[in-house]
Amino acid sequence: MGNLIIDFQVILYSIFFSIGIFSILFIVRCYNKYIMYLLTFILFSILMGLCYDVQDYQIYLTMYNGAYYFNFNYIMDRDASNWYGFAFDYGFTILNKISQIFNLTYEEFRFVYQTILVSVLLGTIIKFSKSATLFIVVLSLYIIFPFWDDVFQIRNFFVEISFIVAIYMYTKCKRFRILIYTAIMLIATTVHSIAWVYVFWAILEKIRNKIFIKQIYKLLIIFGILLPVYAMYFGSVLSPLVVYFLSSFAGLPESLTGHYMSYLGATMRFGWLIPYVYIITSLYLIWSFLPKLEKRANGQYCFSIKYLKVLLSVMCFMCIFLIIQPFSSNLMRIPRNTLILNYIGLALSMPLLRTNEKIIGYLIAFSCAIIMGLSDFYILTNDSSIGFYQVLQNNFLFDIFF
Repeated sequence: MGNLIIDFQVILYSIFFSIGIFSILFIVRCYNKYIMYLLTFILFSILMGLCYDVQDYQIYLTMYNGAYYFNFNYIMDRDASNWYGFAFDYGFTILNKISQIFNLTYEEFRFVYQTILVSVLLGTIIKFSKSATLFIVVLSLYIIFPFWDDVFQIRNFFVEISFIVAIYMYTKCKRFRILIYTAIMLIATTVHSIAWVYVFWAILEKIRNKIFIKQIYKLLIIFGILLPVYAMYFGSVLSPLVVYFLSSFAGLPESLTGHYMSYLGATMRFGWLIPYVYIITSLYLIWSFLPKLEKRANGQYCFSIKYLKVLLSVMCFMCIFLIIQPFSSNLMRIPRNTLILNYIGLALSMPLLRTNEKIIGYLIAFSCAIIMGLSDFYILTNDSSIGFYQVLQNNFLFDIFF
C-alpha cells in the first residue's frame, strides 16, 4: 500500500457528523420545516464560507490576488495566467475582479461566493424533493461525501451545482430544455473547464437516436463496462502517447502541454476501480428498478419517473467516460459530480419503494458515498484527510467562541 492509508477515524467522524446533523434537522423538521431549511443554510454557509487555511485555500488566494492584473486581453492567455497567477478559466477570474471592485478581501469573497452557491444547492434540492424528509435524506448522504471536497474545490463546486440546476431545468422544461441546459453549462465552463464534459452530454442526447450514432453510443458504453479488462494497460500506454501527440503533432505550446500533462500524465493503477464500481452499481440499479417504479407509479409521480430516465442517460454517459478514467485520478471529479443527482434519484424513488427496498437503497447510497470518498478524501495521501479537521478547526466564527 506504500504511503496510502485509509483514514477510518475520519470516516467515522464524517458518519457521526452526518448522523448528528440528520437528527437535529429531523427534530427541527417536526416543529417547522422552514426553520429547518434556514438552519441548514446557516450551518452550511458557516462551514463552507468561513473556513480558512484549508486544502487549496492558498491556490485560490493566489488566483484572487492575481486577478488584480487581469484584463480582457488576457482571456484564454495561458502564459499571462501563469505569470500573474489568476485563473485561466476567465469566468472565475471575472468574479474575482468584480469582488475586488467592491474592495472585498479574499475571505469576504469566499464567504459571499460559497453562501450563494449553498443557497442555490439547497434551493434546488428543495425543488426536487418537495418534502422535508426527502430533503434530509439527500443532505445526510451529501455530508458524508462530497460535501468536504466542495468546501475545498470551490470552482468545481460551481460546476457541480450548475450541473444539478441544469439537469433540473432539463427535466422540468418541456420546450428549449437542451438550449437552457447547454446555456447553464457553457457558463460553468468559464469557471472550470471540466464542465465541458457535461456540455457533451446534451449534444449526445440530441443526436444519439440517429442510427449510426446510436450504435457507436452503445459500443462506447460496452467499452466502458469492460474497463477492468484493459485499464492497467490503457492508462500506462496511452497517457504518454497523448502527451507526445499534444506536443509534437498538435503544436500546442509548452505551457498548455504542461496543463494537459497534469491531468493525463499520472496513471491511476487501481484508482479507476472505485469510480467504476460506483457508476456500474448506479447504472444497474436505475436500469433494473425503473420499469418497476414506472409500473407502481401508475401514471402518477411523472416528474420523478422523468428524472430517473434522465439520470439513467447521465449514468450511461458516465459509463463512456470510464474509458478515460485510467489516465489520471484528477478525472475522478467527473463521476463524483453526479453523486448528488443519484442521492436525489433515491429520494424521489422513496414513495414508490417498499420498506425493505428503501433500507437497501439507502445503505447502497451510503456505501457509494463512502466508496467515492475513499478515492478522493478518506484515503490519506499527503495528509489529504487532514482537511476534515481543518474545516472544523480553521473557521473564523468558531475562533470567536472557542
